[in-house]
Amino acid sequence: MDSNKGTTPLRARVVGLAKGGFGVARLVSEQAPGSLLVPHTVPGDVVDVVPDAASKGKLVRVVEPSIHRVDPPCPFVDRCGGCDWMCMDASVQRAARVDIVRGEMGRVGVPIPTIHAVNSDALLRYRARARMAVTASHRAVVVGFRGQRSHRVVPVDACVVLVPALDQVRGQLAAWLEGSVGEGEASLYQGHGALPAIHLTWTGTLAPRVFALAQEKIDKGCWAGVSVLLEGARSPAVLGDPTGVAMGVDGQPLLFPPGGFTQANEAMNRVLVQHVAALTSADEGTEGDRAGGAVLELFAGSGNFTIALARRTSGMEAVEQSAAAVDATRGNLARRGLECRLRVGDATDVRIRNTVRTVVLDPPRAGAREAVERIADSRVRNVVMVSCDPATLARDVAILHGRGRFNVERVDVFEMFPCTSHVETVALLRRAR
Repeated sequence: MDSNKGTTPLRARVVGLAKGGFGVARLVSEQAPGSLLVPHTVPGDVVDVVPDAASKGKLVRVVEPSIHRVDPPCPFVDRCGGCDWMCMDASVQRAARVDIVRGEMGRVGVPIPTIHAVNSDALLRYRARARMAVTASHRAVVVGFRGQRSHRVVPVDACVVLVPALDQVRGQLAAWLEGSVGEGEASLYQGHGALPAIHLTWTGTLAPRVFALAQEKIDKGCWAGVSVLLEGARSPAVLGDPTGVAMGVDGQPLLFPPGGFTQANEAMNRVLVQHVAALTSADEGTEGDRAGGAVLELFAGSGNFTIALARRTSGMEAVEQSAAAVDATRGNLARRGLECRLRVGDATDVRIRNTVRTVVLDPPRAGAREAVERIADSRVRNVVMVSCDPATLARDVAILHGRGRFNVERVDVFEMFPCTSHVETVALLRRAR
């Protein structure tokens, strides 16, 4: 708050929540009417704020706490950029996620049915994957999370949302990288034998002891494996087996490449996959519909949805840009005796065959504008879209609605990241007859 020293705070009442984790604070001063978006605030709070940027404000103090404000179990919540809604009651968080999705859909003029919410049983200790930021100099190694909407590294002594094994490894990173100079990111996740694994990307110089210490941890059965990718290297240095191991929807291991994407909340992910598979199965009708590539999956990753879809769908095809992820999917299918046509390719350039009835896609946060334009112009009748960003979801759904005459039949919001403003949504669309 030192940057605002000398600035007179403005009194405001928080009246709602907006995407990005902000509270909507309505100024009560007649001299400065209007609203500001203020982080770490709860509907019902009366707060003092100072303008920080266009339409945004910085919280100075909570004058009167909302009845929905709770004491966060993490002492770093005001500095760390992760759990931005940990200061509010879970029921308020859940209602806000639904409201945000409804608001984004309304903004683009797409009519939707009632939104269903699927809530997590666990609010803490649910994360089975994390990405830590690291900076190192001759003076110190700093390990932490990025600050809210910044690249600043916020060191933490503990993380209450990480599963215990990964939180323990998080606490070992600074000592492991001591003597190094530079910066990087350490992805922490579960490997074989329920042991933690690490994928480190690094710009700068790593101390030689880093590799020796990693091997010692692996030999002692503390870590499953380590993958280190130095700037400019074509491939990572590998110690042990740093392959990621998640729990598939069928209770069998789902392997993914070191540093590859997988959902962090395994319990909620299984519910999500079951839901997507059920929607896709419901889209299939006659045997003719099941023949010749009836289901196309885009942004398939390492097979999170693929293994569930392949059990229910014949003639399926999955497309993924990462060759390493496609190799992992191939192995995940083979271990289960399942078949699926796999292709390494860009989902934005894929040609959609006339025999494809249903498309399932799980794009990154930027969405899938080019892919949905192709879907809209194809003969596809059903779309199951998974999204981690309500704004890009609404944009892409609007394309399908306006250009392809698709109607939104169902929308479900999943509490994939409790205590955060993150919104995971599944939308089912059917083309109008």
